[in-house]
Amino acid sequence: RTAVLRCTSSTMTMTEINNNMENTTTPATEETNGKSSEKPNFTIDVHSIISAKQKQHGLLQNNYANYRQYCTRRIDRLSHSKANAGSVKSKLSHKGKTKREFRKIVLDADNIDHVNLVLVWLVQAERAWAHAMELKGEYDLKIASASAAGAIKKNSSPSKIRNHFLRRLRKAVSYAGKLEELCEVCCDRNTAAEAKAYAAWMRGNLHLEVENWSAACEDYGIALAICRAFGSSDAMTLEAKDLFSARAEHAIDPVLKYCQYELKEGGAEEADILELMREQQAFAEEAVTSSLLSAKLEGIVGERLKEAAHAGDMDIIEWRGKSVPVSNESLRVALLKVNEMMIGFDEYVEGGSNQNDNKFTALLSAHDEAIDIVESDLQKFKDMASGTQVNARKAEQEALLGHAKFCKLKCLMKRNEHMVQKLREADAEGSDKEESHLKRTEQITHLYDILLQYARDIADLPGGEEDDEFDAEARAHLLRVDSLRCYYIGCLYAINEKFVEARAVYDHAISLAVQAADELNACEVDEEFVDSMVALEREITGAKCRVEADAYLASLLGDVSKERTSSRRSLLQRINEFDGGEPGNPLLAHVPPQLESLSVKPSFLDVVKDIVEKDIEKMATEVDASQASGKGLLGWLRG
Repeated sequence: RTAVLRCTSSTMTMTEINNNMENTTTPATEETNGKSSEKPNFTIDVHSIISAKQKQHGLLQNNYANYRQYCTRRIDRLSHSKANAGSVKSKLSHKGKTKREFRKIVLDADNIDHVNLVLVWLVQAERAWAHAMELKGEYDLKIASASAAGAIKKNSSPSKIRNHFLRRLRKAVSYAGKLEELCEVCCDRNTAAEAKAYAAWMRGNLHLEVENWSAACEDYGIALAICRAFGSSDAMTLEAKDLFSARAEHAIDPVLKYCQYELKEGGAEEADILELMREQQAFAEEAVTSSLLSAKLEGIVGERLKEAAHAGDMDIIEWRGKSVPVSNESLRVALLKVNEMMIGFDEYVEGGSNQNDNKFTALLSAHDEAIDIVESDLQKFKDMASGTQVNARKAEQEALLGHAKFCKLKCLMKRNEHMVQKLREADAEGSDKEESHLKRTEQITHLYDILLQYARDIADLPGGEEDDEFDAEARAHLLRVDSLRCYYIGCLYAINEKFVEARAVYDHAISLAVQAADELNACEVDEEFVDSMVALEREITGAKCRVEADAYLASLLGDVSKERTSSRRSLLQRINEFDGGEPGNPLLAHVPPQLESLSVKPSFLDVVKDIVEKDIEKMATEVDASQASGKGLLGWLRG
């Protein structure tokens, strides 16, 4: 009654298997320098991988123990491979008491940066499932031997084995569900659909064992519909179509029919069963159709872009006042793809839905593809000996690299500034809860930290002169973002009642805003940027006044004003504070002025010491000269 995976796909070579297990992906991540953490986009052939590995490691002979041992070794290799060493090391950065202390690695969608971290969950699910099947065989053997003996010994009760078997099967369902979640975020649509089918098949196995026939029919129906859709799709290879067709017809469909039979024997109406299966099939086919349709459209668009690149489109780009030729056809295709995806960018940059987020992630992947091509070409020229022609081509590649990175950073800045604007509008509307105001301010400050890094990266882009218009505009926007960041840092200080620090940061923010307004006004930018800096200056001035008033009220509540008046401070000492001095007898100035302690400055003392030593040496030289001139026949007359 347990659905066992049938391995009916064509034989794969070792090279293909290794490629499937470790090199089946091209992650679309951003560079780390300025670089945020965008989601990767892996491609994993889930069913091809497990089918090949099961055939190689004993499942043709129902040797589940051998396959389980292989999965254990495979998990260790995936966790400690060279390609994954940096990722694992970063997740183990916290130190323990001892070198051998256990440190748990949390693998979720936020820290997945290599395909091995996704494959770990697939192999974990396979290991738990293989262990469950191994225990299932022991359980069946116990039942058979107990029936032949006529009695069941207390110490060898099969119920313990069955409970262990169900626990391992539930663990396999948990791992498969985690794989499905990660593939939805970190992988392409085909991989997500395969993971959905795999997780549904694993859940169906568990429902089958606990005799939950309705749930088993639902999950097996999803897996069957997805496998049949892949098996009949023209977008799949012949080997993949054979694999999915065999899995659907020989591994899933017989068990599904058995569950339907048991459901009917339990009193369910045949019409209800058919309606249930129809709903699940429609749900699964919708997921598969969207992924296959997307693959077809991507293929058509790719062919059209190649034709346009071959015809000479995008053969020259303008970058920082220069015309840079694009000789690499692959780069022209990548740039054309970016330009085509930028159509409607203002609509989906707002986010708010999974579809818009997926479009934005795809746009960043297209930018990364162009950057990788340019960096590869640039590395070739860096390895060559310097010369006139080599240096000229190297300068062209550096300009192309600067253009590609600028386009990507501009998209990221626009997306983050839109997010900041929404948070600022929500904060301006006000909220009754102080915690929500503090949380929004922290989020805005964090986003401005990221924007500041992006602005610095734009200002440091290669491919131009340091004093050109692009550099001046980049520096002006850097000042603009820095002034906004300082303003919200001051707001955080004010919320936490650190009024002295808040006032100092506000002063720095005002100076940055004034400087940014002057720089932006000198550049050819939209007037809204200049107006925003002028408005920010007024806003910071008001916030500074509020901080000074809050500081005065806090001093009154804390009886600090009494201490200040009793100390008889002069007007000059309290000119920047709300302290009117002693009532009726304010002290304007100390007569004579009070002595003030100064900190020791060793460098100043060293300078003074050098001057004094030189004066002493000069004086000694003059004394020796005068004594020498006093000797002689008439020296007694000169005194």
